[in-house]
Amino acid sequence: VVTDLGYDNAGEIIYTRVEKDTSGKLQKQTDGVARGASSIKSVQPSEGANDSITAGGKDSVIIGGFGADKITVTGDENVVLGDNGEVKFVSDESSRTSWKVESGLSSVETIENSIGSIDTINITGSHNVVMGGADGDTININRESAEKGGSDNVVLGDGGEASFDPSVAKVGDMNISAGIVSVATADDSVGKKDTIVIHGGQNTVMGGAGNDDITIGQSGKNDAAENVVLGDGGKYVVDKRNGLVKVNTNDLSVAESDLPDYEDKINIYGGQNTVMGGVAGDEIELYGDDNIVLGDGGESVREWNADNKVFDAIKYVKTTN
Repeated sequence: VVTDLGYDNAGEIIYTRVEKDTSGKLQKQTDGVARGASSIKSVQPSEGANDSITAGGKDSVIIGGFGADKITVTGDENVVLGDNGEVKFVSDESSRTSWKVESGLSSVETIENSIGSIDTINITGSHNVVMGGADGDTININRESAEKGGSDNVVLGDGGEASFDPSVAKVGDMNISAGIVSVATADDSVGKKDTIVIHGGQNTVMGGAGNDDITIGQSGKNDAAENVVLGDGGKYVVDKRNGLVKVNTNDLSVAESDLPDYEDKINIYGGQNTVMGGVAGDEIELYGDDNIVLGDGGESVREWNADNKVFDAIKYVKTTN
């Protein structure tokens, strides 16, 4: 099998040729220029073992896959999945670029959400996307120092997906919160108790299934502001074209005997937050002004503004099932 792929670059046809040699071994021939990956995806989701992965620097994409994994990352702008999933980038393939230069993060999605184990993910740095996947995971995003780091993250305790504007969530200058198009949980009944600790502000956090423990900021500092936090499942949409920001919980039917498994604890040390507890009796404590807080299910819509002011921009807030 031989496949020719290419594009026209100012009259010069640049081809990528993929073929098998006489022994049947797959060979690849390109124009010699390294370009960013458009898709990084795990395969065979039910196969694997416990992994220990340590990455230094920045701009890492790590997918733990099957098993109880321990993932440690030092540096900013990482995408980490505890179990299985796919990460997509968009780049200008018609230009000659080095690895991941001129690329932007397009989407992150977990797959096979019921498959996985208890993962421990530790990141020192900011501008990260983390999804724990199945089971009860521990996710810590720390500051680089007392004054710097640990902010601007998307964190899902269980399964879900997030999409971004790749022109804003650019590799090398990845503004996660500013680049969000949507963040949503998936398979809201799959998952267990996750522990999520983030030291900085400007985060989108969704616990998903289980009685999750979510802490943003540090006691006494009260500077970890501008967060969207859902104790259970839901969706966050930023519609800049129409100037709207929408946050809502998902409808979830839970038997009364299972309600204790959905009692979340949410602590945020900073203001300008939108928080919805979801199912069951949650404990929510906020240390800061300018917040939207619903103890159970609901929906809020506010005007989008660049400085993320919450209360002054509210269009409506309502409870749901």
